[in-house]
Amino acid sequence: MPKTAAIEEALTAAPNNYKLLFENDRVRMLDLSIDPGDRTVMHSLRDHLVYIVTDCTATFISPGGQPEQCTLNRGQATWFPARSHEIANNGTKPMEAIIVEFKS
Repeated sequence: MPKTAAIEEALTAAPNNYKLLFENDRVRMLDLSIDPGDRTVMHSLRDHLVYIVTDCTATFISPGGQPEQCTLNRGQATWFPARSHEIANNGTKPMEAIIVEFKS
């Protein structure tokens, strides 16, 4: 059976979109920025909280899954379990979010 390529974590897979803001042995804080019409590559995140900095419309694409279009509102905070996905910014303004990943 052929091996499936591992999906890289966000900072390694999408360094143009994710920037490290803070890290210790328990959490990692990332800044996410996606220009209008742009998208990230497939990447993975641990369990994480997301705080939306700018109103935006995005499509999340999971490996082998259906694309999910979302409207995200400034000030919205959401919890996500560990996941892999691509994100496409479908809006006309940059998509900005702060992500806090939990290491354990």
